[in-house]
Amino acid sequence: MNAPYAVVVLQTDRFVHHDDGTFITPNETTEIVDCLRAQGLTVAIETVVACDMSGALAPYAPDQWLVLNFCEDWNGDGMDYATPAQLIADLGFVYTGCPADALQRSQFKDETKRYLIAQNIPTPHALICHEGVVGAWNHFPAIVKPASQHCSFGITRASVVDTPAMLAAQVAAMYQQFGGVVLVEEFIDGIEFNVSLWGNGDMIQVLPLSSIDYSPFADYHDRLCTYDGKWKPGSFDYETPIWGFTYQPDTALRMRIHDVAIAAFRAIGLRDYGRVDLRVYDGVPYVFDVNANPDITRSGGMYRAAAQLGMDYGAFLRQLLDLAYARKNDSQ
Repeated sequence: MNAPYAVVVLQTDRFVHHDDGTFITPNETTEIVDCLRAQGLTVAIETVVACDMSGALAPYAPDQWLVLNFCEDWNGDGMDYATPAQLIADLGFVYTGCPADALQRSQFKDETKRYLIAQNIPTPHALICHEGVVGAWNHFPAIVKPASQHCSFGITRASVVDTPAMLAAQVAAMYQQFGGVVLVEEFIDGIEFNVSLWGNGDMIQVLPLSSIDYSPFADYHDRLCTYDGKWKPGSFDYETPIWGFTYQPDTALRMRIHDVAIAAFRAIGLRDYGRVDLRVYDGVPYVFDVNANPDITRSGGMYRAAAQLGMDYGAFLRQLLDLAYARKNDSQ
């Protein structure tokens, strides 16, 4: 059971800014540490205070310790996953998850879109709107998203629009609320798959597919994964059971989903693990998001996919660490 490495579970201070429920909780951190110790690992936990990454990691030697990276924000910016990753690497540590450039690239949906298009990966038609101004667009229905937000921030039933007037109003609303670029995409009204993947190089494994069945929603404006649906227990969106592993596509479609998801994983430069979200229409999987930093707590979709293989949570975490350790060995 012993491993040739020890583990620093590293997190940023979740109370630096308003905790909206999307950050790892103290109970989850405790469970992670306990599960890793049950795997025979030496484990320490550190919190980065006042953006002092070097101080947090000073007690540890990079040649002996791996970092399990749970740094979910930086300097009060709950969407900045890239800066702490880069600082960890600059200090010589190998850490779990994607490199800083992939985290930065996937942070911006418009940038992700450019990389997908460059690699000829199926993705919905899109329009990038600056300063809340809409250009020429005639693909309706459409969905409007703040390009720099994740965790479904800004996604409500008003996000799906049917007319140029609705489109202009929603783009202006998203720009006013979040600033920056607003992304408009053709709305793909099809079954949605959350595709969890792990591995590196030629060895990328697709975990069992989870799907979102929107059939309980008669109105297509409701057929999307809203912020409430992810984070607000008691809301209609959250309580309506639409997510699971029950539906599995036929072999031909499953292989197309696998191929497209792996291509997207590589196009954005992910490593170790990630998630690709897509919708299928007329047998074509269209990628609409690549998540370089998916939730890896017990309740997250990444572990729930691994659990379909009979893997317990400690073994799941150990797999992520082993992937990082293999990269460390490859670089020596």
